[in-house]
Amino acid sequence: MVSLTCRLRTELAAVASTHVSYVNVYTTAALFALICMLINCNCNCPACTDNAISVFELLSRGLKQSGDNEWLAKSEAGLLELSTHWQQFETTPGSGLADFSDTDQDFLECVPAYRGVVAGINAANAFMMREVAALLNKTAASKAAQLASLAKTVSTATIRSLYRPSEGFFSCITDGRDTAEEEEASTVGVPTVVDFVYVTNRGILQDLPPEMRDEMTRFVQTELLGAPWTGWMRALAKRPV
Repeated sequence: MVSLTCRLRTELAAVASTHVSYVNVYTTAALFALICMLINCNCNCPACTDNAISVFELLSRGLKQSGDNEWLAKSEAGLLELSTHWQQFETTPGSGLADFSDTDQDFLECVPAYRGVVAGINAANAFMMREVAALLNKTAASKAAQLASLAKTVSTATIRSLYRPSEGFFSCITDGRDTAEEEEASTVGVPTVVDFVYVTNRGILQDLPPEMRDEMTRFVQTELLGAPWTGWMRALAKRPV
């Protein structure tokens, strides 16, 4: 993360400070806060991964709203690096998905099983690459096509390797550190809203077949919202993990 934050520090800050008209004050403040988080963290931890996705979204939305080609030219390198930062992590054999097992930190503080290869972050990786591909399509068609193809590969692997048919949620492939046999990886189903949000809101919704969409919707309605709905949503279903 050190090289990434060093390259983005002045670039992203300059972009944000000179384009306040394209994003509201709250978005600009959030952008600076997230940039500071990235700059001050020197590891590939889960928090950094989430922060990078948030920074990416703020910047890409600003570019879409502004239509400013000069701004795009200045931001291209940073956006490209954010969208492919996942390649610095090890990938799982057969799927090619990013594996975040090389950290002692968890994505979800209360769910230690949600670690390693997770659907939400890999879906977000596909989303970011697709967004960059769309932005670069007019100026760098070849690079855009490569990113779009890689995004499709990641999206397909996320669905094929992690989705639990008929259950409506996803598994994580862990490295076994939360089990007795630490050296043995395992696949664990984690019925959390996190994967639902990332998968449906960030980039791979169009890749989900209708029956899978129905199953995911049913899971949220029956296990996270419940009946009768009280206005609250569970972050994790009431079933063993």
